Amino acid sequence: MIKLTNISKYYHNEGTVTLALHKINLNFNLGEFVAITGESGSGKSTLLNVIAGIDSYEEGELYINNEETSYYDDQDWESYRRDKIAFIFQNYNLIDSYTVLKNVETALVLQGLSRAERLEKSKEIIKRVGLEQHMKHRASKLSGGQKQRLAIARALAKDVDIIVADEPTGNLDSQSGKQVLELLKEVSSNKLVFLVTHNYDQASEYVSRKIRLFDGEVVEDRVLKHTEIVDSPVRTDKTISEFKKALTITRFNIFGQPKKSIFMFFVTLAIVAFVFLIYTSLNPKAIVNSYPVWSDGINIYAERVIVKRQDEKVMDESDYNFFENYSHISRIIKADHVVDYYMTLDDFENKLNFNGQYSPFLKDSKSKLYGQLPVNDFEVLLSMFVSDYDEEVVLDIIGKEYTFSVKEKTGFSAPIKLTVTGVIHSDTYVGGYYVNDSTFDRMNLVPPTTLDNNQLDISFNDVMISYYPDQIFSSRDLIGNQANIYYSNISENATIILDGVELEVVPNVYNKFYNNAVIISEELFIEKYQRDNYQYTLHINDINKINEVEKHLFNNGYYTFVPSIDLKNNMDLGYIGGVIEYVSMTLIMIFMIFVLYLMGYLIIRIVLNTRIKDYTILRIIGARKSLVSNLIRFELLIFFLISYAVAFGVYFAIQSNIANILPFSFSDFLAVLFINILMSLFISRKFISKRMSSTLYSDLRVE
Repeated sequence: MIKLTNISKYYHNEGTVTLALHKINLNFNLGEFVAITGESGSGKSTLLNVIAGIDSYEEGELYINNEETSYYDDQDWESYRRDKIAFIFQNYNLIDSYTVLKNVETALVLQGLSRAERLEKSKEIIKRVGLEQHMKHRASKLSGGQKQRLAIARALAKDVDIIVADEPTGNLDSQSGKQVLELLKEVSSNKLVFLVTHNYDQASEYVSRKIRLFDGEVVEDRVLKHTEIVDSPVRTDKTISEFKKALTITRFNIFGQPKKSIFMFFVTLAIVAFVFLIYTSLNPKAIVNSYPVWSDGINIYAERVIVKRQDEKVMDESDYNFFENYSHISRIIKADHVVDYYMTLDDFENKLNFNGQYSPFLKDSKSKLYGQLPVNDFEVLLSMFVSDYDEEVVLDIIGKEYTFSVKEKTGFSAPIKLTVTGVIHSDTYVGGYYVNDSTFDRMNLVPPTTLDNNQLDISFNDVMISYYPDQIFSSRDLIGNQANIYYSNISENATIILDGVELEVVPNVYNKFYNNAVIISEELFIEKYQRDNYQYTLHINDINKINEVEKHLFNNGYYTFVPSIDLKNNMDLGYIGGVIEYVSMTLIMIFMIFVLYLMGYLIIRIVLNTRIKDYTILRIIGARKSLVSNLIRFELLIFFLISYAVAFGVYFAIQSNIANILPFSFSDFLAVLFINILMSLFISRKFISKRMSSTLYSDLRVE
């Protein structure tokens, strides 16, 4: 079973070499109960550690089932400790935060038993050592004798050939020590049991062989009782993967150490919250989007081409027919300048606000749609950020008519009544709307807004003129050439002439919004003021053919302007400054996240350092380095993911009530998630690289 041939072991300490074992030659077989005795420093524990694969040897050869071990790597020794060896230590080496059941169960997890198998076997073994009443007690709460029995139960639970017991009775009273030896004697019938002891007399009636060491050499090897050599039983391979083992023990750690887990959760939550704050406050997208790149506010999208006649004349029906018959053009918008306007709605009663620019491709959007697409004239599709908070409001407005304000870049505006047929959920607060061409023509009525309060004989070019198809004025029959003027500083009997039309002076009894405004009918407005179209917006079918389209239009008497190309090819210094700011904010964000990573590592390392003993015990009882590493990774990753979920739960709860908070798109969610996953992996990697580089023997000595 085990054969040692000329085994020697040396320890090096600050230039001093100490001989621990010298030319050890021994053979052991299954069925033996071997007592290893000797004075302190004689090499007993060293011999045991070499046999158990905890410590290395410098000379000679150790054979396991006639197989040389001098070429074993870390994984080979890990497999050996997992599948062949069970340990009982004088200082118990239990995981104190685990219950009695979990301590035994962990050894069986490492051997690959299913949950049902390991629970059944663990309970049977615990009952066998007399701890069934303490099954749910933490190991830290047990007495010395109970801890030793638990260590024995963990060793007996493993289906292995060799049990290594280092002073298992050293901390026990005589009665408890006797019970331990009787248990070891019982299992030695089909196992190889090693017992290191200072009190040989206590063990003499149980052991079958005595080995005594002195100064690292065997000075006595005596067979006390004849034992029959037995064969190692055939064991079936277990099917639980290393991944599942790591996840199972991660769960044991999280729930077995609630105080540390809660502390770790708050640490990771703080890190995630800081990542969230850094991302929202320094996000280059938020910085750049807060400033308009193009000062004229033009609506830029790839398919848009603006055209005007080279002779500077007003567009007429012949121009429209020419564009309509050109195969590369899919849509013609006569009210071209309206494309660059903003349409707003402030319905304070329904808590609904909208501010957006025309977006021609909303009708093809794959985003969530509330309601339906517009079909008829004076119907509108809105693009808005819809949170759980305002989803009910959005559903309530669908199908209803509202008076929107069409506002050009100079601030002049005119109202239009539109029915909201649908709302598309947008991942940003920057909205958009979609209407048909005839509705665009109606939105082409933005009047001049100059006003001279001292002039009574006024014209359309001198006053703020608005037509309000609003219900508030419906009773006044504003038709034909009739009009009302609302002046707060003109007497009720004054006479005002507007382009030869006498207007009735009506006191302002509504609100300040209508103060000093001439309210006329839409018919009168169109009669007196109708904007001519000097340019159209065209939508082309294939943006890759833009050069061909521009050449064709130019050859037929039209100038062209493509906002998505021409504006970007003429970037001014302000845009370059925006790019510099974008890069600067990105670098600052990366730096701050790196600083946060270092701070997070220092704090988390303190918590993980308190678990080094547990990680060492796991390796002793058969866990691979890779499993322990995954255990650390999984534990941190789980805490980061839970903290991420909590942080964004809070974000969703408050974002609809806080102004100017950065709206998160799907890519933002992924970015923050990716940053936090990287943080957890880098922190765990740094800790693992330091801890897993040490040997198991050095870790055991530290503990």
